[in-house]
This record gives sequence, C-alpha cells and structure tokens, in this order.
Amino acid sequence: MENNLTKASVTEVSRILRHLNQPESWKDSPWLSAALVKGYLLSGKSQTNYQALKDAFSDTLKLLAQENPDYEDILRGRFWEEKSVAQMLKDGRPQFWEERNFYLYQKKALARFTSLLLEQEQACQALALANHPERSLRPAQKREVKAGVFFSFIGLLVLALFVRGNLRPASKFASKNQTVLSFPSPTASNTNQQIVFHSNFEADKPIEFSYKVGLWAIVSETRENKVLEVNSLDSPIEYPVLEFGKPEWKDFTFETRVNIVDYETTNDAPLTSVRFRGIYKIAFTPYWKSVELVLDPPWTSISERTIEIRKKTWYALRIEVAGDQVDVFLDDKRIITDTIGSKTAGVFGLSTWPAVRVQFDDLIISIPK
Repeated sequence: MENNLTKASVTEVSRILRHLNQPESWKDSPWLSAALVKGYLLSGKSQTNYQALKDAFSDTLKLLAQENPDYEDILRGRFWEEKSVAQMLKDGRPQFWEERNFYLYQKKALARFTSLLLEQEQACQALALANHPERSLRPAQKREVKAGVFFSFIGLLVLALFVRGNLRPASKFASKNQTVLSFPSPTASNTNQQIVFHSNFEADKPIEFSYKVGLWAIVSETRENKVLEVNSLDSPIEYPVLEFGKPEWKDFTFETRVNIVDYETTNDAPLTSVRFRGIYKIAFTPYWKSVELVLDPPWTSISERTIEIRKKTWYALRIEVAGDQVDVFLDDKRIITDTIGSKTAGVFGLSTWPAVRVQFDDLIISIPK
C-alpha cells in the first residue's frame, strides 16, 4: 500500500465505503493486501481479507469519532447506514449544516478518514521493518507506560491501535513538580558524527522528502533567510505531514529550528510535532505549556516537560538517540531523558494539527561515523 494521501487514495477509500456491504465491488483493491489487513488476520479478530478490511474501516471510524464527531456522523450515516444526504438533513444530522455545504464537509471527512487509515498502515509497516518485535517500553520517570502489548505481535498491535487509540493527548499535561525553563545559546555540532541529511531551504536543488501531505512551501522569513512553512489555518488539508530520511538511521542526532507562527489561543491540541523512528514524536502543545515525548499511534505520553512556547519565536530542537536512550534538547538545554524501543525503525517526519501556521529551518540528521 502506498502511504500517500492523494486524490487517488481518497477515491479508493470512497469506492470501498460506497459498497461496504458488497465486497465483490472492491475485490481488486490494494487495501486487501495491506499490512493493516494482515494484522487483523493474524490477531484472529477477522477471518477473511474482506472482513478484516471492513473491521479496519469500522475501527477507524471510532478513531475519527474521538477526533471529530461531526465527521464520524457524516460517514456513518452515508456509508454504514446507507442514508442519502436528503435523509440525513431531514433527520437533523448534522443539525447546523445544509445541503449546499454538506458535500464539502463530506469531502473533508473522507480525506481525514483516509489519512487515519494510512497512519495505521504506516505503523504496521514500520514495525515490520524491525528485526524483532519489541516486548516492552520501560517506565518513564513516575509514569508507567505499558507498551509491550503493542509489540508482541503485529496483529495485537493493530487491535490495541483501535481499542485504546486516542489521537489526541489527555487534556491535562502539567505537573506540580515540573518547572518552566529558560534557554541559553543554540546547539553545537557533534564532531563524532557525519551529516547524512541537511536542508536549510536556501538551495535550488530538490528537497529529499519521501512523502508530503498539505500545503508546505518555502518562504522568505527575512530577506536573508528562507524557511519551510506549512499553514493549515486556511487549508482543507487539516493534518499536514512531511517525511524524509531513512529508517536505517536508528542512532542519530536530529536538529531543526521550530517557529509556531500563529494559531488560535484556545487550540489545546499538540500543534506541531517532529517524528523519529517512525512511531515516536516530540510534540509541542503551547496551550498546556508542554513539550512531550510520545509513542504514536496510539497517542501515549512517555515523558513531558512544562515549557512556555511563545508565538513567533524560534526554538532550536535537538534529538539524540542511541539504542534505547533518547535525549531531547531545546535551545541547548536538556529537557527530556528517557528510553524507547531499541529495535524500532522508521523515517523522520514533521506534522501539524488543524488551524496552525508553523515554520521549520535547518533540518540536519547526523549519524555516528
């Protein structure tokens, strides 16, 4: 399966949804051979490829309901209950929409549903790259993170994705024992490592991105400096994603600069995150004054630090990973030290949530010489 949110991928998912109870209509779909479907079969939850895909779609709808109940209501009514738009509007579902804008929201709901499916597929593929499944994640500080169940078998991971899946973190991050930090000078480079990926967005050569969803653009921050910007404030693509690097870069130093330019102050989501080893993220949530190390999917907090993140302010982020050890620095100040699955592998990524404008600069990945 291609993990790329394109018009074709949304169209294919829409085709299956329109004939959800007529599997013969989509017997040629590439989704039937997806790693996600294989996971359902291995878990014993589903007995056939057709049933596995239907189960995956139904569980993904539950995830969508947690994130956006209106989107879930649209898709459930249209495809699971097989109601017409006129019937749904007559039933008052959803109450505040009319036929003139119903199809617009249905289109957005289908795009997000497809994106969630692709995220689950990507998680299964990332785990398959590891030589051996991880048995557990060690506890982080005072928080016990029982993640071994996600790595025992791919199938069990898939089940956990949908039973426990929560794409948004808990609404309360701060701890009384955490402190707000002040930051000194930027990061210094490590002479024991070699740079294998570098982009400052100044050169004319193509950027080595392997996957992109959303309105990413190179813009001039100042007359002398160009940066990578993504803006989901006015975009129908609400969850932009960018991927780069190679999964074999498991021990590395990753550096970038992050600037959350604009967002609604009531937005309590993790506005932007940097992904590494496929399933780990460093997430910034200004509303909760939180910088977090997260396992995703499903969204499971491993470590967090209370830090005030301000608008229109550049922060130098550095992530150092060796084996199961991860250290996170912000403006050259160590803010997180913890352990992760030592055999997990996957590419690097940048992502944002809806209604935010973010800039990145100076993406650098170094590995041991």
